[in-house]
Amino acid sequence: EKGAATDLNYTPETWNAPGTASIEKKAYDKLSPDEKTAAVSLGFSEEQWDCYQNHYVDYDWGQLRSASLIEPFARLGWSKEAWFDR
Repeated sequence: EKGAATDLNYTPETWNAPGTASIEKKAYDKLSPDEKTAAVSLGFSEEQWDCYQNHYVDYDWGQLRSASLIEPFARLGWSKEAWFDR
């Protein structure tokens, strides 16, 4: 696991502070093949990576719609305009 985390450029500090590693800004489909292999070896599926690591920040509003996530995000106060302005 440590090797896979290192392959994703995690450090002990970023591993223990969610949202601080630059890799977490990338949606699964934008990871390189090696990064995807490392993520999978850590037990992440595409859906898990995008939710728990990326928190959908690399998604545009259309991708949220395609993933049936508009309603949950709207309940949290997000609108298309607010999503684009973040």
